[in-house]
Amino acid sequence: MSAHNRALVSVKGGGCGGLKYSIEPMDDAPSKNDEEMKIGETTVVLCGHSLFHLLGTHISWSNDLMGSRFVFDNPNAGSTCGCGNTFSPKG
Repeated sequence: MSAHNRALVSVKGGGCGGLKYSIEPMDDAPSKNDEEMKIGETTVVLCGHSLFHLLGTHISWSNDLMGSRFVFDNPNAGSTCGCGNTFSPKG
């Protein structure tokens, strides 16, 4: 499967909230801890190291005054940044 058909969703350190969401094309095969799901023509891979922060998260696509972007509704976020791409976990 080509990178154009597989996307990796993960959480990385950074941003004003401490953690930031990442969605990027994936060339490599998923690791044994990653979770895969097929959505239309695309396989979405959830990073096994990020699953704790992503459980229950609803990801949607938005076109509004802020532009076109993914929107993350994460029940594990204690607070989020105004940009919506970074968060701090509940503690």
